[in-house]
Amino acid sequence: MNSVDAACAYLRGHEVDAVVSDVRMPGATGLDLLARLRDNDGNLPVVLLSGARNMADMARAIELGASRFLAKPVNSVELRSTLREIIAKRRAAEVVRSRLARLAEEDQARRVAEQSAHTRFAEAVAAVDVHFQPIVSWSERRVVGYEALVRCSIPDLRSPLALLDLARRVDGMHELGDRIQQRALGRFCVEPTEADLYLNLAPEDLHDDRLLDPATQLAKVAHRVILEVSEQARADTQAKERLDAIRSLGFRLAVDDVGAGYAGLNSIAQLEPDVIKLDMALVRDVHLHPIKQRLVRAMVAVARESAVEVIAEGVECDSERAALSDLGCELVQGYFIARPEPRFARPFD
Repeated sequence: MNSVDAACAYLRGHEVDAVVSDVRMPGATGLDLLARLRDNDGNLPVVLLSGARNMADMARAIELGASRFLAKPVNSVELRSTLREIIAKRRAAEVVRSRLARLAEEDQARRVAEQSAHTRFAEAVAAVDVHFQPIVSWSERRVVGYEALVRCSIPDLRSPLALLDLARRVDGMHELGDRIQQRALGRFCVEPTEADLYLNLAPEDLHDDRLLDPATQLAKVAHRVILEVSEQARADTQAKERLDAIRSLGFRLAVDDVGAGYAGLNSIAQLEPDVIKLDMALVRDVHLHPIKQRLVRAMVAVARESAVEVIAEGVECDSERAALSDLGCELVQGYFIARPEPRFARPFD
């Protein structure tokens, strides 16, 4: 091709790896071609050939982004080597640009997702409510406590696990915990009941210094509050020291979801709680499983010797309740007694 227009027309219809052009062409220069190419493709490798070492041409070529400026006559081996080198560099640069573009897209998507997650979490916190499930002494036909259970009216966050997962994603566990406490205490402190309030303590809450502040609304009713710690808290090597400081304010401690055997007894030994709550997996169909019965009996015996109360969670039928009573576990909680409700249910009234 012997003109800039012809070269540009050809390049518009074809994909090429590099362009080789003489600086001097009929009616135009290789520099004119280079300028036109840069308007359309700033990354296309261009090698310019010249029979004269014109410093002005070389400077202009560098300014326009020429890949090489070779003096004629050009050795074919040198030209091929030059082309392989600049094409390889271009492809490597394209890979880098592609990766950077993908990372930028992923980063933008992450930012949008984070913004969306924070927006959803703010909406979730506003939609959070608390329901209360009674814990009863069956033999005395008396409500001894209410466990505050978080609820959210947003359909896909109705599961507490989904709500907690969202809170952790946006580092909002403390904010969620504050909201739950406010909702729970707002009703509990005006409710005419002698029952205690059971509040679940997330692992993140355990190390919140506000729990040690005696001026908080929660601390002011500490003598009526049992804090339930999770499985993770039991594995926390600093949990015992932290919980001792919390209990010095008057709070009592419950170990939640105690399973069976060594794991359950080890929780009593490590944390010295005031209450242990038997996991519903151990309670389910306990009247049908002699091994479960032996495990419950053993934990009740150890707890009784240690002045620790035992609550069976997830009791769903009278057969389970009766078996638990026979095994010495009189404190029960579950759908058989009452479902969680916004009000303070009184199942024996």
